[in-house]
Amino acid sequence: MLLPMSPTDSLFLLGESREHPMHVGGLALFTPPDGADAAELGAMFETAVASDDVAPLFRKRARRSVTTLGQWGGTPRPMSTSIITCTATPSPSPAACLN
Repeated sequence: MLLPMSPTDSLFLLGESREHPMHVGGLALFTPPDGADAAELGAMFETAVASDDVAPLFRKRARRSVTTLGQWGGTPRPMSTSIITCTATPSPSPAACLN
């Protein structure tokens, strides 16, 4: 079901193109538990990405429309390794290594 989009969201959608992305990204830094190794962390990441238990807010995808300035549509499978990545730095590594 398509839902109306706010004027602010519509302006971002209108201004966005392949050459000028307007989307938002995020970064989360995690410290592994004591005694955890890379294989355990990789398994935790895969389990999280494979889960279908995702809040409706994160299932929304912008849809362009000729008759409106934009609409929100849902997606049955919001989590994907194409949009979520897991990157690790060798230990010990300060946060400055991520710049």
